[in-house]
Amino acid sequence: MSTVRTSISIKKEILDLVDKLAKELNTTRSHVITSAIESYIMDKSWVLGKDEDVVCGVLIVLYETGHYEADTKLTILQHQHDEIIRASMHIHVSKTMCMEIIAVKGKLKEVKELANQLEGLKGVLSLKYCIYPVSEEEHM
Repeated sequence: MSTVRTSISIKKEILDLVDKLAKELNTTRSHVITSAIESYIMDKSWVLGKDEDVVCGVLIVLYETGHYEADTKLTILQHQHDEIIRASMHIHVSKTMCMEIIAVKGKLKEVKELANQLEGLKGVLSLKYCIYPVSEEEHM
């Protein structure tokens, strides 16, 4: 794979962190930035799949307690998507925040729909995910 020189605009604070990390890892700024981009692409590339592709992984929802949507609708959504939700775990993070870890396996289209619905709830502070394709011979 050939290397191409490029130019990007980046906040100074982020570049300072990149430089600090590069120094701690005894590597170059370019290596840190390239690794970060590769990781980002790997994390997000599942959204480029076909709607019928089977995927599995976890959705991690951090939300404020006391919001009707975050507290109640999150549970309702999980029941509406029970065909793709394999398990979930509820964690009390603080007096005002909770985390829900939702394990999923199903068609990409359905996982995307669930993720979009969760992200749209009032009170949701963050939605992170690790989603991976499942090859045909790995289906159960």
